[in-house]
Amino acid sequence: MERSKKGSFTIPEIKKMLHISQVTAYAISKKPELKRMKVNDQYRIKKADFWEWYDNQSKYVVYEEDFDPDEYFTTRDIAEMLHMKVHSAGLFIERNGMRADVSTRIAYVSKKKFIDWYIRQRKYRSNDPRLPQQWYEPTYCTDDIRKILGIQSRDDIYRLYKKKYFDIVKMDGLLYVDKESFDQWLSYQTEYPVIDRKEEGYGINY
Repeated sequence: MERSKKGSFTIPEIKKMLHISQVTAYAISKKPELKRMKVNDQYRIKKADFWEWYDNQSKYVVYEEDFDPDEYFTTRDIAEMLHMKVHSAGLFIERNGMRADVSTRIAYVSKKKFIDWYIRQRKYRSNDPRLPQQWYEPTYCTDDIRKILGIQSRDDIYRLYKKKYFDIVKMDGLLYVDKESFDQWLSYQTEYPVIDRKEEGYGINY
């Protein structure tokens, strides 16, 4: 935002800029270096003093004037919805170019942009109420894949997953295999002996 040093800020203006509580805004205004003054029964802080204080601290960040936090997801929101660690969620939104251009150290993503992405992609599914609920494509769980391919070790299964022969879906933090893509791969691969899949119980995850 524009940094004019002429004039002054009211306490509510500081509250809005820093996205903090009224109590915290008043506490900041009492700092000796800000030289709080009272004009027409309203406390004010000179803009020049405010910006000098702001540049010498690292705890608070000024938001864009038109920033509405209700229109955005935070990195923590993304982590909760996709069952990731917060750090991984931050890397995820950076890698996918979804970080909103907001003047804050917290990474934000437009809710509309994120939901549009979520609807189009097939890799992640979540039952989180903040996201639209979608029909899950039929999948195999990891135990199904182990039985179908006759693989005993989960480590061997995960090494197979990393080769990306078929589509992996992450649903509420657990890995599943898209049934259609797996069946296509299975029909032409020759590396694994395949058991009879007519046994009841395979491919019923939705």
